[in-house]
Amino acid sequence: MVELRILEGTQAGGRRSIRHFPARLGRNPHCDLVLDDPGVWDEHVEIAYDSASGFYMTPLSEGAVIVNQHPVESAVLKNGDTLTLGGAVVQFWIAPAGQRQFRIMEWSLWIGLIALSAGQVALIRWLD
Repeated sequence: MVELRILEGTQAGGRRSIRHFPARLGRNPHCDLVLDDPGVWDEHVEIAYDSASGFYMTPLSEGAVIVNQHPVESAVLKNGDTLTLGGAVVQFWIAPAGQRQFRIMEWSLWIGLIALSAGQVALIRWLD
């Protein structure tokens, strides 16, 4: 899961989790992250994922995109990179993957295996 943290702009302090790609950032209400800051275009930038290169950013408009204080045409994104889109600064962050809790399922499986084994032992003794 990717998290976009808004560092500067009208929504500073906000966060948005992105779970599907490509994801679009801009003013358009249909964007995955809507930014209403000066200088942000309707569909300013797109963040996509490719298994070969990882996460990358591509501008969708004539608006400038600055990644880590350097103007770019496109860029491969790394954890902690900042994207400046007009008056908004957004930090790209790969959230740590949490392990799901399977304790109940695991205990149920063990109890089932023990019951099955006990049933087999009882059946063998009954047949003797």
